[in-house]
Amino acid sequence: MIKRYPHKAVVKIETTSEGPIPEVTTTTIELEGRYEPTSGNKSLDYSAKFYCPLIYELDVNAKILDGQKMEINGSFIGISKAWNYQTHCEIWLD
Repeated sequence: MIKRYPHKAVVKIETTSEGPIPEVTTTTIELEGRYEPTSGNKSLDYSAKFYCPLIYELDVNAKILDGQKMEINGSFIGISKAWNYQTHCEIWLD
């Protein structure tokens, strides 16, 4: 079980280029933020949230983290959705 206090997390995103010889590129995003397990509305599609500074990759592609995995303390958690707000990013975790 992951505790609520601040954590360091890592998200690795693999992209494959188009062309006759596809190349796979891995982008690693290191995040420092706060893990918040859900306690109220269980009908929404997430089990926890992770709050962190803005993720600039979301400005280029708003869906880049959808379906990816976040690693926190050796545990992997699926990412449902991520949003940049004015001062921070909110990531909904499976």
